[in-house]
Amino acid sequence: MVDLFGINKDKIDVIYPGINANMKRADSKQISHFRKKKGLPDKFILYLGTIEPRKNLSVLIQAYNKVKHHGVKLVCVGGKGWLYEDVFRIVDDLQLGRDVIFPGFIPKEELALWYSACSLFVYPSVYEGFGMPVLEALACGAIVVTSNSSSLPEVVGDAAFLVTPNNVDQLASTMDDILCGKHNCSELSLSAVEQSCKFNWNTSSKLTVDTYARALGLIRNNYENN
Repeated sequence: MVDLFGINKDKIDVIYPGINANMKRADSKQISHFRKKKGLPDKFILYLGTIEPRKNLSVLIQAYNKVKHHGVKLVCVGGKGWLYEDVFRIVDDLQLGRDVIFPGFIPKEELALWYSACSLFVYPSVYEGFGMPVLEALACGAIVVTSNSSSLPEVVGDAAFLVTPNNVDQLASTMDDILCGKHNCSELSLSAVEQSCKFNWNTSSKLTVDTYARALGLIRNNYENN
């Protein structure tokens, strides 16, 4: 708004959404039961979101093809959006039909279990207005890889790995390092949960009230001055 419309930054309040309190890491017993119930492997990379071009799934699938030797599956959870056909075509072209799993749309009650069960959560979206799946994954202690574009760096802070959206080799290299154990995942998981705690509805509601109060005060002052 400052860059495009020339609005004074002092007139802009930024209020982030919060995250539901029940979005937290499941315990090991719950995760084990969930994997068994869904027929999931012990190690899998998770993507969660609509299957459409903006989400950059084609890049994720190509990058996954370079790290599948780790014995890890790619699970792409979400409903079909617009122009989804290219995603399935790439899977066929790379002969990944047995390695890339599409469970479809899932109920919100299962979200925390999916995030908790994955080896890492990858969200290479080209553009996001906010990026709630990334925040939910952090809250569940998942190791997150996401894009360094739009709002996503604001959401993850220093608690995730950032990559250029369309760079297949960079994404593959980042995932490979994580799967090879080159990073302290326990420490990263704790940082992820800590980052997610910055986004809560109590803070959001308080800031919203403050914004309305400031706006009403300006209106009143303008009225009295005129």
